[in-house]
Amino acid sequence: MFLRSKIMSLSICGFLCVNPGFCDENKFVKCENIFSKTADAINKASKSVVNLHVSQTNKHDLFNPFMGDPTFQFFFGNRMQPPQVSMGSGSGVIVNAKGLVATCAHVVKDAEKILVKLNDGREFEATILYQDSYQDIALLAIKTTSSEEFPVAQLGDSDDLVIAEPVYAVGNAFGIGQSITGGIISAFNRVLDGDVVMQIDAAVNPGNSGGGLFNQHGQYVGMPNAIVTKTGASHGVGFAKPIRLIKSIIYQVENNIQHKPVWVGISGQDFSYNIAKALDGFKIKEYQGGVMVLTVHEKSPFANKIKPKDVILSVNNYPVDNVAIFDFRVKTTNLNDDITLIIWRQNSGIQKITEKLPSVPESERVTAIEIKGDNLLSGYVITDVTDFLIGSKNLPHSLKGKTIILKTPEQYSQKQIGFARYIQEYDEIIKINGKEISKAQQVVEAAEKGLISITMRRGNQVMQFSQNG
Repeated sequence: MFLRSKIMSLSICGFLCVNPGFCDENKFVKCENIFSKTADAINKASKSVVNLHVSQTNKHDLFNPFMGDPTFQFFFGNRMQPPQVSMGSGSGVIVNAKGLVATCAHVVKDAEKILVKLNDGREFEATILYQDSYQDIALLAIKTTSSEEFPVAQLGDSDDLVIAEPVYAVGNAFGIGQSITGGIISAFNRVLDGDVVMQIDAAVNPGNSGGGLFNQHGQYVGMPNAIVTKTGASHGVGFAKPIRLIKSIIYQVENNIQHKPVWVGISGQDFSYNIAKALDGFKIKEYQGGVMVLTVHEKSPFANKIKPKDVILSVNNYPVDNVAIFDFRVKTTNLNDDITLIIWRQNSGIQKITEKLPSVPESERVTAIEIKGDNLLSGYVITDVTDFLIGSKNLPHSLKGKTIILKTPEQYSQKQIGFARYIQEYDEIIKINGKEISKAQQVVEAAEKGLISITMRRGNQVMQFSQNG
């Protein structure tokens, strides 16, 4: 029994029994207690994780590459199939007693019906309260006519996590039901599609998206949303949205201020080692990254206090290595709260500046428009570029006032396949049907009348496309 205790002590709680010669039954009892407490905490937390079943209507031409081909239709006829309803699955976490569910935006994209299934077997329909496809976060409201009691996740703090700390992913993997996988925090501040995420090695598979990532105390610390894979299954490289970002969105929705995104009015570029080395007066031995200021908007709370070429080193005492992390720290500061920037200024050294964080001015709001209809741009999201967008997406200042592709579709119709392989997010739309474009609304109007040709620009490269048929 004692030998078994030593082996289990090493496997379960090696940090207490590094040397087998020092393992004894008392230490094994400590290990067993820690393991039992963690298991109890995760099992309790898992009750707040729900399975999501989403129904969507798909068009036939998104799947059949021959539909619309005249040769195919000549021999086989126009075998157009009616739209088909498909079912998708994912996960979510209940974050308040009213039945607010946090999940990934891509899980409920184009949802016509959302069914929420709780751990105890109860089922409810849900509606979308908030959906941000760019940050890939959505909040759902469970629909109920009675006073239901819901198991609510305990919200932790992703900033309290450390590298190699154990974490547990809970979700509806492969749609077969709830499962729990364990791993560690592999890295912080990974940048994925412009957003800051945590890297984990806990197995994350299709269906886990939107579920819960919990620490060993059962606290909700992140939302699994992506993996790096060559097969579609987990290879130990998964990513999760930090709970800091999710909490800020929950705060906005609960206080009905989700239409008022926060804003500092500062755009900048990554403060690279080479820039730091070339900057007169900067102590290169102290280099730890940062953001070099390019412009400060006249309506910024930091106007006349921060200047171009200043280097932002931290936000609210959190170091900012690059523009993406700076943007994350701004987004996770609540509206009208204090925001403190530590900057380095040439010939002046380190300075500390604190201001109240306002919402984006009306003139800087980003209005995203999804193109409808059956044309080359169907499903693409376009917008007019503002200073706010330049700062949040680190876009070239030459794009200010231009109309760009903000997001590409997840699926393409047959007529879009040749076009789509050349188009990227943030490409500029300069002409539609031979007429110059100055506003996104002009693209919408042209698409409604009949979109025949499109001229795009990416840097110095100009591309022209025509729609046949």
